[in-house]
Amino acid sequence: MINPENVKKGISVSITFSAIHFPNLIAKKDYEKLDSEWRLLKNIKIRNFSDNGEEFWVSVLKEKYSNDTPMFGKVSKFVIQLCSLSHSFANVEKRFSQINLIKTDSRNLILSATLFGLLHTKEYLNGKNCYILPITKELLKLHFNEMYKRNKDYEILTDSKTSETEDLKKYE
Repeated sequence: MINPENVKKGISVSITFSAIHFPNLIAKKDYEKLDSEWRLLKNIKIRNFSDNGEEFWVSVLKEKYSNDTPMFGKVSKFVIQLCSLSHSFANVEKRFSQINLIKTDSRNLILSATLFGLLHTKEYLNGKNCYILPITKELLKLHFNEMYKRNKDYEILTDSKTSETEDLKKYE
């Protein structure tokens, strides 16, 4: 329905039927404006038309009347928000699943910082073997004592007084 080609062909008569299922994205009072923008959209030639959904809806959002008011403000914002829902929800579900795999009964008291570190490490490795991962200087710059001093709670994790440059020299 919100695919650029389908919008161009005018396949769907109304978008309001979809909007009813997402009351947190658009208020009932805006249904009429949403529907009239939807009907107008299939009759207007969009500048920078793209078959890519995201690019298309951003182009639609940028369309304006001669008085510089948005031509498709309601419909484009609704569709962009609608498209982001499934991805963000899927990412949240994936993240909770990863947390549940890490936090076992024996590691139930793991610090949040450690949990975040493990999640970032897993994402960075992305299925690669950690023994053959190339360690670059840029990567090393991210992981030094100074990163723990941002939060007083984590200062106890390190008592070393070495500077970042001294740490870097070890790996040159």
